[in-house]
Amino acid sequence: MIHFLFEGNRELLNRKFVIPKGIRSYLTGILNSYTGDKSVEGYKRLNNILEMDSISYNEMKRIKNFFDNYKGTQYSDEYTLNGGEPMMNWVNNTLNTATSAIEGFKKAKKDAGMKNAYIRPHEKQRQIRKDKPTIAKIQTKNVSDKISNNDTVRFENKERKGKVIRITESLYRQIIGENKRYEVNMDVELAKKGRTAAKITPKEFEEKLSDIWNRNTTGDDDRKFNIRNFVNRFCSPYEETPELSELHNDLEKVKFDFENCESIGDIRKTNGISYIIGYAGGDWESPVLFFVYWDGKKLRGYIPIHGNAVNRKTNSAFSQSEEDKDFLRTQNIPEEEIDKAVSNISYNEDECIKDFKARIGIK
Repeated sequence: MIHFLFEGNRELLNRKFVIPKGIRSYLTGILNSYTGDKSVEGYKRLNNILEMDSISYNEMKRIKNFFDNYKGTQYSDEYTLNGGEPMMNWVNNTLNTATSAIEGFKKAKKDAGMKNAYIRPHEKQRQIRKDKPTIAKIQTKNVSDKISNNDTVRFENKERKGKVIRITESLYRQIIGENKRYEVNMDVELAKKGRTAAKITPKEFEEKLSDIWNRNTTGDDDRKFNIRNFVNRFCSPYEETPELSELHNDLEKVKFDFENCESIGDIRKTNGISYIIGYAGGDWESPVLFFVYWDGKKLRGYIPIHGNAVNRKTNSAFSQSEEDKDFLRTQNIPEEEIDKAVSNISYNEDECIKDFKARIGIK
């Protein structure tokens, strides 16, 4: 039985926002008056923005994320090249207005009697009877047209025996060849030994994670402990948890956002090491894969480079920038596919696991 988990229509994902004349003039002034290092990422990005008539939603989210997490002075080059306070205010106001408009539209649909207005397609109740689980029937005609309106899969109520397989819409697109994925850093050698982990069972590892959860949630999180919730909450360096400082330091060695942070499955064990695999990235980024393990005293993190979705030149996640395209040209990707590849980078989980095994030894 296959359950397709549709990711829903992100109404803003394909939106572009016209840059107001005042903001454009202000950014142009920053560019013309800048006398610092013009090879820095921020200067090139500012040039790219000014060459556009409008800014994509992904880029707007990147800018917002920068200002939301920036802790430096407003006089720094980094702050200035991102547009300073005027850019911050425009981005925040624009995104808030756009989000409110969508919320208002959904509320209007709900008020009109559409009970599922706020529910994503994969969360809507598709079962008519509890004793007959739904299955997905793939529509084979006009697949490309049907994908655009989420009509590729038709759900029918039938009894079937066997395993339940759940796949996302993006994976389904990949299966039918609609969305080719590109892998990078396969030319990087596996890491060498240098770190050690304690030899503990998955159950012992889970108990340690549960203890950390209980010590640090103190009733401010109504979710129950499980591996997915632990990774979602405690792997983010924005979560100030002193006993996890080394884990956070490890996970900050590559630059990526934790807006979307999930575990991949449950605790795994190999060569006596128990560990978790997770991934994270902002809406505008390709997710980066990481590992969490116990070194005998504390939690540690590890981000492999071999097979991972990391731009080695910028040491960051792929965010569909010009710097990313420059790096992809070193990865044997045909020039005519660079524009497509930059938004379709995927980590290779099996190769990342090989790198993890090569790097972490048993105490």
